[in-house]
Amino acid sequence: MGSRERHDRRHASLLVRNLKYETSPEQLRSAFSKFGEIRDVYLPLDYYTRKPRGFGFVEFFSHSDADEAMREMFGYELDGNKIEVFVAKHGRSDPFQMVSQGAESRRSSRKPRRTEAMIRTQTEEQAPAVTCGKTELTTLQRNRERRRRRSRDRSYSRDRRRRSLSYDRRRRRSISRSRERYRSRERDRRVSRSMERPSPRCV
Repeated sequence: MGSRERHDRRHASLLVRNLKYETSPEQLRSAFSKFGEIRDVYLPLDYYTRKPRGFGFVEFFSHSDADEAMREMFGYELDGNKIEVFVAKHGRSDPFQMVSQGAESRRSSRKPRRTEAMIRTQTEEQAPAVTCGKTELTTLQRNRERRRRRSRDRSYSRDRRRRSLSYDRRRRRSISRSRERYRSRERDRRVSRSMERPSPRCV
């Protein structure tokens, strides 16, 4: 019987998220009381700071009231924030659970984040060095040098293509101009020959 009561109580309890830290239990009870009789309203506090954690629990006596409240109050604006309402999987947390959760969150926040510069430095340090006379080039440096050479080769090939295309264009233009000059000279010669011929005399 006791386990059934705990099961019913868990499913009649709602988890309300995205609450303002200033929202009071009375405000939460007033917003949800229109859906039915409320058994309990609980806003957890941080164990160390004793301040609200931005979420709370509303427990109804009736399952149907809790279901209706969850459907109607999801996205409802309470005290300036749009709240989110779900079926609570767990009830109240005891102080020891709150201490362990707070310590875990602080430990995760203290872990240093690996930035891109740190990762690059570690990778370069771990890369095997290749001795070449007095200079030691890492594998990464050699790869960079290869990429630079490839880019230079590509740019050189593009320049050669452009130069060849421009040369072909200039050559075609010069050939067409030569042909035009030749045709013009031929026309001039024909005209001059026709003018030099004696005109027939009239008898």
